[in-house]
Amino acid sequence: MSDAHLTVVDDGIDRLIEQFKGSVNLVALLTSYLNQCQALEDAAWPLLGERSLDNATGDRLDGIGELINLPRGGRDDTAYRLALQVEFAIIRSNGTEAAIMEIVDLVMQAPSTDYEFTEYAKTVVIRPINDDFSGFTANPAAARLRRAVSAGTKIFLVAALRLDSILFTLSSSATVLQTSSSLGLANDSQTTGGNMAWAY
Repeated sequence: MSDAHLTVVDDGIDRLIEQFKGSVNLVALLTSYLNQCQALEDAAWPLLGERSLDNATGDRLDGIGELINLPRGGRDDTAYRLALQVEFAIIRSNGTEAAIMEIVDLVMQAPSTDYEFTEYAKTVVIRPINDDFSGFTANPAAARLRRAVSAGTKIFLVAALRLDSILFTLSSSATVLQTSSSLGLANDSQTTGGNMAWAY
């Protein structure tokens, strides 16, 4: 969005052809009209800003949601604004890595640098590196991401539940046996070891 035009009068007078620039009466007449144009610009610009997605609240957000058929559903302004931002990102997505990772940023509320993006033939796998999250957050996120890729492309969001630094840690020492409920691979009864991962 461009900046508000704050110099309507001066710019208008500068556009006079050379033979009229010295006409006091013409400049005064033109100034009276341009002052009205400046007043309209000054009044209209804040209205435009208040209706932008970043600044809109209440009914204005509801109006934006109606345009893209995304009802509020009981969400407060902050949550609803984020949902609208995600929906707009999905609508304009061209299926590229940048477009998909923009949606990951919004949905997961974590930088895309925290995720590993791997692309195979018609398949995309996104895996957290510095973030751990549950299927509760991964499942709805994956559903949104599926709408952002091209037809026929599969996309998987991996939920590891552990940071990379401890995902496969069996022991903190090569000479000490440890049975931790949060580290390493689980035993058959799953009483020790960490969790593996789910792909949504």
